[in-house]
Amino acid sequence: MKLNNYYISRIRNSITKLLTFIWYSMRTDIYTQYRFYIKEELINKSNSELRIIHQLLVSDFESRYMFIWGTISLGAILTLIVSIGSNLAIEVLKAGANEIIVSAYSQFMIVTIKVLLFCSAVGFILTMLLSISKFKSIGFYGIFFVGVIGVTYWSHYEHSIIMDLFFLILSCICTGIMFAAVFDTIKKCAVIKKLIIEDLISSRQKSIRLPKTIN
Repeated sequence: MKLNNYYISRIRNSITKLLTFIWYSMRTDIYTQYRFYIKEELINKSNSELRIIHQLLVSDFESRYMFIWGTISLGAILTLIVSIGSNLAIEVLKAGANEIIVSAYSQFMIVTIKVLLFCSAVGFILTMLLSISKFKSIGFYGIFFVGVIGVTYWSHYEHSIIMDLFFLILSCICTGIMFAAVFDTIKKCAVIKKLIIEDLISSRQKSIRLPKTIN
């Protein structure tokens, strides 16, 4: 029972810290608040611990695994979205297409459009409120605006494969911006953490003074 209360308390504290972090990030920006947060986390660590964390960060910067993993993941997701939509569209265009295929295709496009509008709206709100990136915020807003226009057009005119291709392309662009925003934020936070560690180690070394010798 005590163990459960301990984990519940930790989860509650983590949620409170996260909400506090988001609130103050909305008042300034996410990178300023991250700088304050990470400095409090590292201030009581010894120099040896800081050097280990610093070396791990440097190795991450020098390693290409994150870049490769991110690129492969992004490529796989975009390929999956386009391939599923294209394959279903080809089957629908065939003479005497099965009703199950037509229904699956319609459901896929509806889900794709809903996810597109949701991700673009959430992406715009987060990037704007947390001041993550003005360029990416404009990109999410543009995708959402164009997506709403596309849905309006789609609801008033006859359904076509070209309109579906339009939404698939928008989904790919939205996914690309989303990945770019996440990885760019992770990289900037890692740079901030690295600089804070170097500053802490440097300030501690400067504070050490050798005793004066008496002649």
